[in-house]
Amino acid sequence: MTTPVLQMRDAAFGYGATQVIADVTLTIDPGEVVAILGPNGAGKSTLVKGLVGLTDQLAGSVHVLGSDLAELEPGRIGYVPQRHTLATSVRATVAEIVAIGRLRFRTWWRPWRRDAEGDRQAVARVLDLVGLGDRVGSDVAQLSGGQQRRVLIARALASSPDLLIMDEPTAGVDTANQIVLARVLEKLATAGTTQLIVTHELDALAEVITRVIVVDDGHITFDGAPDDYATQGLSHGGHHHDHSPAGGSARRRPHFDAGPLDLRGDHHD
Repeated sequence: MTTPVLQMRDAAFGYGATQVIADVTLTIDPGEVVAILGPNGAGKSTLVKGLVGLTDQLAGSVHVLGSDLAELEPGRIGYVPQRHTLATSVRATVAEIVAIGRLRFRTWWRPWRRDAEGDRQAVARVLDLVGLGDRVGSDVAQLSGGQQRRVLIARALASSPDLLIMDEPTAGVDTANQIVLARVLEKLATAGTTQLIVTHELDALAEVITRVIVVDDGHITFDGAPDDYATQGLSHGGHHHDHSPAGGSARRRPHFDAGPLDLRGDHHD
């Protein structure tokens, strides 16, 4: 039998002692593309942030490819944070940002230059995949919002993750860029990449989504096929973003390689 990419049983996540989402039991198999829908404040982003160590796991069990989340090697989960624009203070090229995703393959005893060519090839490969192969030397601060979002996707893919999590990848970009992003996600799905996508724009991703999960009031209220979601006339009402409580526990450890685009104080959920 194929090992599930993600297994959660009676899991709860929150900030410090504040529980935001609870009683989460679900299994995600390899190759699934799952949309997480829900109204503002429902807990959907708190859930996915918990998988990358940005919120606290307060109860239950969470396993990625059979390994307990607390013991997970960084890089096994690729994370694309919710973001509308990059800080103007960020001065880095597209290639430099994407190369951050290669940090999981570095060890302290190996010289940085030893695998430089392999890293360059990996960066070029994922940039081609997201349609930015011609922008490798561009300043990221000069890119459009949709292009910046694709840079973050490429950075996550550079770590060769087993699970790719994206928080509102199509939000804040125009229709043309939404179409481009949807095509990128479709390419990833065709290649067998397992994806977990928080979104409130299901129509933009209709061709790629294989499963819909609805989060409301801190609980999963629907889990099924997109057709079942549509025929039941459900409404996710997610036109706004959750806002997470400030603070939190020092027990959190990011399960992805953070970089200059992961700014402190970005509390949008």
